Amino acid sequence: MKFLGKYDPYILISLTAVMFLLLILQTSSNNIHGKIIVEIEGKDSYIFEKDGVYPIKDRKGNYLMTIEISKEKVRVRVIDSTCPDKLCVKSGWLESANSAIVCVPNKIVIHYGKSPDFKRSIDVYTW
Repeated sequence: MKFLGKYDPYILISLTAVMFLLLILQTSSNNIHGKIIVEIEGKDSYIFEKDGVYPIKDRKGNYLMTIEISKEKVRVRVIDSTCPDKLCVKSGWLESANSAIVCVPNKIVIHYGKSPDFKRSIDVYTW
């Protein structure tokens, strides 16, 4: 009994190449070149496209947090926040399109606005 057939090595090489191609495509889709959206209480309150340090305030003008945006590496982080635990500050840089920074006490969600279907991919916001 023969272990490998005549064309089996070609099939294995082809499958391996397809897997690597899919891996590369998925990795490149995580590189976001879109907008950074800050939602306060479920509404798009701020939309950023440029580098910088920005204060985030609610509709009444009360200071909530400060964010830093670095388009060089396409990422965002919270520098300072008024929430007691500062978990949003401790979460570090947001670098993936599949994640978000959430500050529950301030009811803020920071995410990439790569596509208009982003909200459809989120099941529920819980406060």
